[in-house]
Order: sequence, then structure tokens, then C-alpha cells
Amino acid sequence: MHMSSNCKLVPFYHVKKFYEEDSSVGLGLRMVPKLKYEHLHINSFSAMRVDLAAKVLSESVSHALHLRGGEEASETARFIGLKDNFFDCLNVHNFSHGARALKPFQMPYLSPTDFRLKWLKEVFLGYLKDWKSSVEQPRELKKTEQNLLLLSCETRFGLEMTGMSFLELVPYLFSLPDVQSFLSQRLCQDPLECFFGLQRQRGGVHENPNAVEFAKNTQALRVMKWYCRRESSAFPKVYQYVGHFMFKEKVKSHYAIDAATSGNADDYGLTCSEMYALRYPAGYVPRTLRRKLEKCKKKKIELLNCIGDMQESDDSVQSDSTNWIKCVDRGGLTFVNSQTFELFLAMELEVRSHLQGPGKPVNFMSDIAPKVKNNEDVLFCWSMLSSSWDEESSKTLFKMVVDLWLTIRGYSNASAWIEKYKVSQMKSTQKSKGIRKHI
Repeated sequence: MHMSSNCKLVPFYHVKKFYEEDSSVGLGLRMVPKLKYEHLHINSFSAMRVDLAAKVLSESVSHALHLRGGEEASETARFIGLKDNFFDCLNVHNFSHGARALKPFQMPYLSPTDFRLKWLKEVFLGYLKDWKSSVEQPRELKKTEQNLLLLSCETRFGLEMTGMSFLELVPYLFSLPDVQSFLSQRLCQDPLECFFGLQRQRGGVHENPNAVEFAKNTQALRVMKWYCRRESSAFPKVYQYVGHFMFKEKVKSHYAIDAATSGNADDYGLTCSEMYALRYPAGYVPRTLRRKLEKCKKKKIELLNCIGDMQESDDSVQSDSTNWIKCVDRGGLTFVNSQTFELFLAMELEVRSHLQGPGKPVNFMSDIAPKVKNNEDVLFCWSMLSSSWDEESSKTLFKMVVDLWLTIRGYSNASAWIEKYKVSQMKSTQKSKGIRKHI
């Protein structure tokens, strides 16, 4: 649906177009990996899920449209950015998340004159008011035509009522004795909606459970939540090992995919979006290794110094591929120098040579890892980077970097195969049977 604000269009197809371009290669290296097929292809079941809307109307999608969408998508990017800040204002759930995520709109409310209240009144609600005024000004438009250029009446009324009510509620709460802070999510009914959404998912096509079935589903959800908390550290390993083989074999054997979407086996070049996306995990690897080593009882100073040589301040990095990471950086991302980025680029090209070519599925750790560690370009880039390090530290850190990088690529590649299945079947996996029922 096309909408208008300040005489500019805000169509949803800008987001769909970006998703198609971002996932066109299908090898898992994406600018916004959390944007999935089900976020953009809504059915009657998923239309009630607020979490899907929150992923689309997010800060990363807004930055991506600003960077890749051009002037045509600028108003769409602005609208998504405003909605993301609006969601953050109303979903402050603890005291530390805002500082940890470096998102000021998710910091706890500590004053009745918080800056977010002024932003909500003047910027967000003012944006909706100006939007409506700009559409109603041309007298030649009929009422039905104006409605097509605006948010629905129910949505507009809900946003305005929520905003105005929140503006009055926060000062009132701080006027009460002993109230020193406020978490806005405590007013939200999303947890209740999420619980009943899970109940509906448990029922599948059966949408009218009785009391006994409801209690049985509730007990199953309790057990699942307890088990996930207890075994959460083991899930990444299971997903890494099983995901690549299982999903790739399932897609190949049951769902036909056009070979043109898999890329040319002789062409291992990266698209512009993939070059942007590569910068993020390239900085994530040394940052994760540094934190892991710092938590050790015996800190390995030599390895920490070597990791420090891989990093570089954001002011000194001059490359077109840094545009994306500079957009999404809120102050906590790690920038790598040119030599380190060349190393990750060489590793990525070697990985892609095994993912793009035909043949049976490969195991990242047993099949691809030895090839990456013995690749001439990878070894050359590492020798240039580690020329001033001692040999023992260089060998140890090289193994840690390659293993962590392949783990990350294993996740993303398994996710890419799931997205291929969704696109080929033109449906989400939300209401399909559990994967263990297929095995």
C-alpha cells in the first residue's frame, strides 16, 4: 500500500525490494540477517504477531534503506526509524539493556521531564499530524483516495491515543511518593498476547481448545521454557552440526530450487551488499575472542596484544565497505584494519568455493576448515598481519579466528537454506510440522 508524508511516498515495496537484493545470492552473508521471509509475506495468522512487525520496523532496516535505497526510499527509512524509536519508548524492560545495547530510547525513565516525552510529543505525534495535514490539503482528492495515502483510521487513532496517554501517565507516576524510576514495558500487554499466541501455535489448526487441552499446552510450554534456559549453551552446537546437513538435504530432496538462485560456481565475487555485511562479522570475531580471553583466569597478554593489532579506530578506516558498519554503529562495534579485512575476505572466498559448487553437503569444521587453513591467500594475509607476533601466539590465534569464523558462517549458511525453502514454496515455516516429526 502506498502512503504519503510530506509529499513523499512511503511504500512497503521498498522493504521487499531490499530483502530480495540482500538475499539474492543465498549464501548467508547479508546486511540484515534478521529480516526473514515471514516478516514480509503476512498471512491471517502472522498478522497478529507484534514481534514480526518489530523486526521490520527496526533501526537496522531503516539504516539499510538509507544506505541502499537511495532518495526514493528516504521517507520509508525515516518512517521506520521513527517507529523503532516509538517501540523502544514503550518497551523499556530493565535497567541495563539500554546501556548494554547503547540505545538511549531503551534507558529506564528517571524523571518526569525525560527527553523521550518531548520527542514523542513534538517529533512522533507531530509527524503523524503533519502527515495527515499534507494529505488533506489537496482539495481535488476524494476521501477514499486520501485514506489510501494515510495509515488506517484505527492505526492512527491507536498511535495517537497511546502517545497522548503515555505523555500524561509518566509525569503522574513520578508525582507519586517513592517513585524514582519507571519501566514502560510493565504497562504493556504483549507478554499476555505472546502467551496466547504460543497456545494457538501449540493447537495448530485446532483453534478451540477445551480446559484440559489448555492446561496440557500450558504445562508443555513450562517444560520447554525450563529446558531452554537449562540447555541454552548447547543449542548453538546442535544447530551448527545438525542444521547444515539436515536443512540442506531436506531442501534438495523435497523442494526444487532454481539453480540460477544458487550462483555460478566459477564466480566467487561478492556483491556490494555482501561487502558491507562482511565488515560486521569481521569485527565481531576479534571482539568475541578478546572478551573470551579477558574472562580467563590466566589472561594471555600476548594474544590480547595480537587481537589489538587487528583492530583499528573508526576514524582511521577509509573504505566504501565501512559505510554500513558506520551506519549501524552505536558506539560498541569493532572496526578492523585493512589487513584484517583482507584476511576475512580471503577466508570468505574459500568458503564460497565450497558452498557454490555442486556436490554433496560439506561439514564446515571437518571439510572446509582444513581447506581454509591451508589456502595460500589466507596464509599470505595472515603472515602480513602477524609479521610482528611470536610464532606460538600466531598459530594459536589463527586457529581460534578460523574456527569462530566458520561457526558464524555455518549459522548463516543454514539460515540461508531455510530462506531458500520459504521462497521456493512461497510460504513460511511458522505453521509447518516440527522438524523432528520429519526425521
